[in-house]
Amino acid sequence: MPHTNSTAESIQEMVRFFLPRCADQSTLRELDQMASDDMQWRYAHALFQRIRHKTLRADTTKHSLLQHQYGFEEICAKTLFNMSGHCDPGCKEFPAPFDDDSPF
Repeated sequence: MPHTNSTAESIQEMVRFFLPRCADQSTLRELDQMASDDMQWRYAHALFQRIRHKTLRADTTKHSLLQHQYGFEEICAKTLFNMSGHCDPGCKEFPAPFDDDSPF
């Protein structure tokens, strides 16, 4: 059975608040699903990378609404990954957690 915690539940609440207000819902939906299952949090780093690419495109086009949305999504993905405890110093892909202050 999937597990979560109050931080993950708060992420879901915020994501669900923004979902109907955002045209691009793809990664928001992924965050919602991922936050509900602690076994999926380890994949949040890869989700962060996909969101980061979207952020960079929004920065290039100066699309401020998308910049804010993707910034929020990045913070959520970083938080879920750090909570996963799946950081492996021997792993070249994801050797360390995001900085503790990343969400702030």
